[in-house]
Amino acid sequence: IGQDGTIYVGAGYDLWAVRPDGTEKWAFETRNLVFSSPAIGKDGTVYAGSDDGNVYAANRDGTKIWVFNAASFVSASPAVGEDGTVYIGASDGNLYAIEGDSGGLSDNAPWPAFGKNLERTKRQPFEMPADDPDKTPSDGGGSSSGCFIGTSAGVGF
Repeated sequence: IGQDGTIYVGAGYDLWAVRPDGTEKWAFETRNLVFSSPAIGKDGTVYAGSDDGNVYAANRDGTKIWVFNAASFVSASPAVGEDGTVYIGASDGNLYAIEGDSGGLSDNAPWPAFGKNLERTKRQPFEMPADDPDKTPSDGGGSSSGCFIGTSAGVGF
C-alpha cells in the first residue's frame, strides 16, 4: 500500500494499482503471470517480478522505469534494501540484487513494513557474539558463512 493509499497487487499478467475506493488507477502489463507481491521504494517506485523472467520497476503513474531480465520465472516478491537495492529470487535458484535508485523501502508505507525497522520485526538488530568460535550461530556464537550477492547483473549464491 502506497503512502497515498494506493493498493498495488499482481494478478493475471498485470501489476495493478487500485485506489482505496476499489477503482482501477492503472494496470501495467507483463508478458506472463504476476504472482509477486510488489514492493514500494521511498520515492514511490513499484517493483514486481513476473513469470516472464523479468523484474519490473514502475513509476507511481504506471509508466515503466526499467526491466531486469532474470531469464527465469520470477514469482518471488521483491525486497528493497536501505540503499535502494532490489533483492529478488528466481526459479533458476539465484538471488538477484539489482541496483535501484528509489532510496530504499518507503518509511511511511504500511505494507510491507511490519515492525517499522529494516528487518520488519520490531526487534533490535542481533549482533552475533564472537567470544566462542566453537559455538554455532544457532547456539549463540561462532561465525556464519554468508552469500555473495552481486549488483545489477545479479549473482546467485
